[in-house]
Amino acid sequence: MNKLWYLSQINIMNELPIEDLKEIDRLASMSKTPMGTIISSPDQPHQSLYFLKKGKVRLYKLNREGKEFTLGILGDGNIFGEVESFSTGTGDTYVQAMEDSLICVLNKNDFEEFMKTRPRLALKMIEVLTNRLREAEEMLENLAYGSVKKRLLYLLSKLGQNFGTWEGDYLTLNIRLSH
Repeated sequence: MNKLWYLSQINIMNELPIEDLKEIDRLASMSKTPMGTIISSPDQPHQSLYFLKKGKVRLYKLNREGKEFTLGILGDGNIFGEVESFSTGTGDTYVQAMEDSLICVLNKNDFEEFMKTRPRLALKMIEVLTNRLREAEEMLENLAYGSVKKRLLYLLSKLGQNFGTWEGDYLTLNIRLSH
């Protein structure tokens, strides 16, 4: 499939006119990222926006002892990265490919110039960021007030919504989890 088709499948891009998609296609570089690759980390700050065309990435933080805390898992059509005007909150976060992924990278300056003349895209970005903030607040509330059973059910429910497939009466998670 071509790069333009993948761009049209990204959540914030699906309402853009074809001319805008062609412009992003021209500005962005696309790369195949193997499973396990660290795409972004606090040690290597990037002023870029990443469009996850195909695959899954895990966002996590490390504490002083090196223990990982998973903040979220993103799948096809999601966006992440750090651009001053629209930070998705990944500057101090590790982002790792959970499977072979296809990622489109747009540098900060190109993205900001592109956004200046496209208010619909800016509104979509605000919507994405608002939804992520809402999900983070919901997760914090569950971690703070929920029993272990409630926290586990919440996590499985979220993973099922994002990565599950119904097989008869059962929801199968199509994601590899390590712990």
